[in-house]
Amino acid sequence: MRITVIGAGVMGTVLLRAIAKAHPGARLTAIDTDSAKLQALRRMRRVAVASDISVAVPADVVCLAIKPQDVNALALPKLQPKTLVISVMAGVTVQRIAAATGSKTIIRAMPNTAARFGKGFTVWTASRLISRRQKNFARSVFKAMGDELYVSSETDVDRATAVSGSGPAYLLYAAACFIRAAKKTGFSDEHARRAVLKTFDGTNALLATGEKVDELITRVASKGGITEAALKVFKRLGTRRIWTQAVRAAFTRARQLAR
Repeated sequence: MRITVIGAGVMGTVLLRAIAKAHPGARLTAIDTDSAKLQALRRMRRVAVASDISVAVPADVVCLAIKPQDVNALALPKLQPKTLVISVMAGVTVQRIAAATGSKTIIRAMPNTAARFGKGFTVWTASRLISRRQKNFARSVFKAMGDELYVSSETDVDRATAVSGSGPAYLLYAAACFIRAAKKTGFSDEHARRAVLKTFDGTNALLATGEKVDELITRVASKGGITEAALKVFKRLGTRRIWTQAVRAAFTRARQLAR
């Protein structure tokens, strides 16, 4: 199987590694106009590199890992209708990809940055003419990047863009605020960072138990205790409303890009 990844940035590299892991016999090619990015990929075994986008035409699978704003500026190759196209471009619809490439078998996916470590979450959908074999191929690649979820509509992919796609930045922002607050109590920078990151790590283990989040909170926050004092501040300042508005704003922006 001949597979070409257009875009040799972070996500393009993640896709190449995932495909190599899931399909070790595949013939892989990476295409990018940035020679430095291609040079970095030369260290990967069994990956050919090229700067000419027309090299993608004979491929059985073409992965689009370019920036969404580049989709109009870059002359994408005209492909056969049954060539599988996998796009990880945020906000770029199946219809636009079909118009740009000529393919009728398209998968639109939204992974997140944790895919670099095999801990990602990819939400994806497919065009109507996609085959079971093509779906299974895509699923195997996304599983090599972490976990995956197939959804029936592109609107759900936009929702995922606002939640799991952008979500790591929200949690990193929360961690940054938490570290800053810990330093305000007198912790050194090193100790504040360590305390907060270990707390995040342990909390993830609690979430992995499958228990309801509200019940886990209640178990930590005893009546009239220290934790409850902090939670009362969050509630008084409307933190839940802020989170809702932030995710809604991201979803609105994702829908705007899709249109």
